[in-house]
Order: sequence, then C-alpha cells, then structure tokens
Amino acid sequence: MANNTERMRILLDLIVKGVKPFVEGKMEGKYGSHWRQKGRVPRSLSALAPLDAYACLYIIVNNWHDVFQHVMKPSARDSASAALSGRNHQAHNQGEPDQQVTLRALSGGKDLLEAVGAKSEAKIVADHFSQLQQEMVYADLKAKGKIPEDAKPDGKVETAEAPAKPQLTLRSQTPDTPAPQQPSLLGGGDVEGLKPWRYVMPPREDVLTGRLNKDSFAANLAVADREYREQKGETSVYSDPVAFFEGTYPTHGLKLVLENAGKRFTTGNAPAVIGLQTNFGGGKTHTLLSLLHMARWGKLRESDVLSSVASTIGKDVLPDVNTAVFSGVDKGPDAPLEVVEGKPVRTLWGYLAWHIAGTDGLQLVAESEARGTSPGAEVMQKVLELTGKPSLVLLDELVVFIRQLDGERFEAHLS
Repeated sequence: MANNTERMRILLDLIVKGVKPFVEGKMEGKYGSHWRQKGRVPRSLSALAPLDAYACLYIIVNNWHDVFQHVMKPSARDSASAALSGRNHQAHNQGEPDQQVTLRALSGGKDLLEAVGAKSEAKIVADHFSQLQQEMVYADLKAKGKIPEDAKPDGKVETAEAPAKPQLTLRSQTPDTPAPQQPSLLGGGDVEGLKPWRYVMPPREDVLTGRLNKDSFAANLAVADREYREQKGETSVYSDPVAFFEGTYPTHGLKLVLENAGKRFTTGNAPAVIGLQTNFGGGKTHTLLSLLHMARWGKLRESDVLSSVASTIGKDVLPDVNTAVFSGVDKGPDAPLEVVEGKPVRTLWGYLAWHIAGTDGLQLVAESEARGTSPGAEVMQKVLELTGKPSLVLLDELVVFIRQLDGERFEAHLS
C-alpha cells in the first residue's frame, strides 16, 4: 500500500505524461515555437530542459488568462493550483506529506488530467485518491474506538502495470424493497438504530448510474439566457425554468430577493436596485438565474420556490417583464455584444436598450452607441419606459468586461 510520498511521486509522473503534451501544444499554438521566451515559465526552467510536473502546473496557472482560459473550464485552474500546492509542499518540507495536502493534490491532479483528456492517467490518480480517503476514514474510526486496532482497509489501487478489478457495484434501491439493516465496517447491526442514509434519501438515478456530469454544477448565466431565448434543441437544466426550480432550495435570502422583485414588478414598492455580494460558491449566479426564470415564466403557483412570491404580492402570475442579461465573461472586448439588422452593437447601453425595447430602444441610444459615449440617465429612463412594462436588468461580472477596455471606451463604460 502506497504512502503519501509515493502517491505524490506517482501523481507528478502522471501529470508529466498526461498534461505536458497539452501544455506544450497550447503554448505553441498561442506564441509559436519560441513560446518559452514569450510565455510565463518558471525561472528555474532552462531553455532546453523538458517540462517537469512543476513547470506544467506553473505554466497553466500563470498563463491562464492569455492561453488556457480559452480552452479549459474555470475549475481547471483551481485543479492545477491544488496539484501545484501539493507539489510545493512536498518539495519544501521534509518528511511524508500531510494527508489533507495529499488528498487535495490528488483530487486536483485527477480533475486536471480529466480536463486535458488523459483518462487512463486520471483513473490511476482517482484510485489513489479513493484509497487515501479510505485510510483516513479507518484511522478516524479506530481513534474513536469503533473498529478493532488491527483492522485494515482492503482497497486496491490500479497501477499502470496491473489494473484492479472493480470491487463494488451500486444499485438503486427500489421503493418496494425493505431497507436492510446497515452493517458496520466489520459486521454487526444498526448504528444507534439509524437507517443508512442511502435508503432514507436515495441518490438520484443519474448519480447511481454514473451519468452525472460535473457541468451540471457550473451555472452560466449568459448560456442559460441564450438557450432560453433561442430554444434550439436540447437545453441545460439551467435554461429550463421548471427543471431549474425543481432543483432549487428556497433559502431565506433567495426568497427575500424574489419577493422584493415580485413586489417591484407589480406595485413598485420595493428596491429598484439589488446588489448581490457573496463569497465564491455563495449562490450569486443561482440567484440571478432564479430572478430571470421567475420574470420570464411568471407562473408563481406552479413552483414551490415561487409560492412565497405569490403569497407576498397576492397574484398567481406575474405581468409581462422585459429582461436584459449581461455577463462580462461571455464576450471579449473586441467582439460585438449583439448584431442587429447586420450592424454590430458594441456598447453596454446599446445592448441593454436592444434587449429591453428592441429596435425602438436601440434607436434612442443610437448616437451614444455610434460615438461610444454614455447616454446618461435621462435617455436610459426613456428606454425603460418605452414598452410600458416592468424591466429586469441582470448585470454579472461587469468589472471583468470593463477592465479589458482601454481609453475612452473604458471611461465611458465606467461612467
């Protein structure tokens, strides 16, 4: 059974094997054959030395904005950072790496290898990750006296030479089948009379069958907006209001935002501007999507999440609402934000006017659109009043977009 030092060695070797060709290909595609002189590489890397694991991870992290964010999902940078942190910890500290550091490095390495298409290498790392998890669980149970001191985990790890055979198959528990007693790790009965969690709340079928895709957790406001508007073929769960609200838990904060928006749409007696500030993973994008789907769908009584809004405003259905969604990570500064009747729209105010009031709204800001100057509050108020309907404007990652602009465009958008 491998120790943490060996696991880290195996991880770094597999990163060289699986990630190195990807890194070299993308850097050369961006900068040409002399990419080592033009890109950000470790100072310790000589001109002719082959890339090691440290160099591969360093290059991904430090060339992310210029190279890799265009060809990888945002989570890949976090994965590379986790693996790099584990490598640095091992390189600069004596003794065996800490279990938590090793576990995080293995998890990041596995996800990174999967991201670059190195599936066989990712599988080996995943096996070491699972084995280490099992060891940590056993150690914790031993420390609490719940299993004998001489008990050992029997997990097997796949290696490049001898793949391990699958040891466990999960199957969905049918509702008519009585839940069996939960055995302890080494035999025995119930744990304090509690039923196993998988019988009390069985996993969804896509989890049990291995069809769950991590993309399901990567909400993208711009993509959801586009898919909803275009209605072309199959859409994601974030684009379908029914499926979206079925998978949404109405927290107190989410209900408060939705209820205020509902009151604003119907009576005007609620804040006109709401600023969302959350930590990473705090639900900001999910809240914006909730507002978007509520405004477009409007059937408040058909969703448990929206039922509190119906009770608050005393209506089962919302009036028609104009919607405009802008995500600063969706379009680059040189790409048109929209193309209307063959003409590109390049300013934020032109984009919002088009989505709120169509060609008539775009005509109101035509001069400012042409000059690239801010139209001012008076003109934008006319745009908002043009259709006689309430409007929902969602602005996400605005700073990301504006900081890419330069000169007068930067100043105008900042204003």
